[in-house]
Amino acid sequence: FSPYKLATRLFLGQESAKIDDREIPLATLPPPNCSELTQLDESAFNYYIGTEDGEVVYASFPLVKDPDSPKWISAHAEHIDTSHTGPISSVERSPFFDDIVLSVSEWTFALWKERIWSGPLMHSRPSDYSLTVGKWSPTRPGVFFIGKSNGTVEVWDLLDKSHAPSLIQNISAMAITTLVPRVQKGRKKQVL
Repeated sequence: FSPYKLATRLFLGQESAKIDDREIPLATLPPPNCSELTQLDESAFNYYIGTEDGEVVYASFPLVKDPDSPKWISAHAEHIDTSHTGPISSVERSPFFDDIVLSVSEWTFALWKERIWSGPLMHSRPSDYSLTVGKWSPTRPGVFFIGKSNGTVEVWDLLDKSHAPSLIQNISAMAITTLVPRVQKGRKKQVL
């Protein structure tokens, strides 16, 4: 596999870390020093990978060196699905349900449930414009955003309807390549 995007459970929903009995925001921590890194425990580290070939791969840690090439590979892939037809541009776990994953490829997106191998829970119909990015809402469990190459953003609210987006908003004449939802402090509003 040639990993393109991946989603793990590390720091899922975690905004701060306890260091020396003090809560420190993760955003303010400096990058780690390589000499201080330790090997991760393999017991509970599973992740999703989106590949350039449109495969969604569920694999487990640790990575091992491939004897035939200089690449590092997963010890084994538990499941491979080829529901997507183009490169995966986003793979993201839900901030509310860590076993639900959103994957976005060139023309479609899909919702997956961890360890359900019969296929995605939901798979969109092909879009008229290529999809570029997907992001979960940080405040509403059934809401996610899909960015498109024509500059529009689709808001999908699965509690409202699952066959079509709840809102389509034209944002730009250029492709939407990054989505960063933010929650306004002191308000229950969300800004995208």
